[in-house]
Amino acid sequence: MLRRSLVTFGHPAEMIAIDDVPDVLDVRGAGWFVGILEQVPGLEVDPELVQEDWGVVVRAARDGKRFWIGLSAAEDGGWMAHLHHGVGTLIQRFVRAGRDALAGLHRDLHAALEGDARVHDIRWHDRDAFDRGQEQGAASPDALWSAAAPTRA
Repeated sequence: MLRRSLVTFGHPAEMIAIDDVPDVLDVRGAGWFVGILEQVPGLEVDPELVQEDWGVVVRAARDGKRFWIGLSAAEDGGWMAHLHHGVGTLIQRFVRAGRDALAGLHRDLHAALEGDARVHDIRWHDRDAFDRGQEQGAASPDALWSAAAPTRA
């Protein structure tokens, strides 16, 4: 089952903040992450990044499916990214092909992060447990999902 998840990781990129908001990433500081996303096979990245009050959104598409990928600075000095179905993709969220496409994007982003020598300490987290500070994360999205899967007696 695909749950709300996020990935935290280290990267030496400089934190470029929005003017007057020192802990919110500015679109000017996200180019390095776009470079990592461009390593994901078949992913078309919109060059126009979106500024949010928590960080940056990168819009992307692959195989006819649309996504948005958020990037923000993590509290520990690293980075946090989260992947979602694109805006206006209601059906995509509920059909198997859409869920599989999002899961595949998680896996392929993981591979792109692992393939960048500057990236370290990659950890995937269940969003709800992470927000409550109740888990340390998993080494990959698949490890996270399998750990969260219910067991049968």
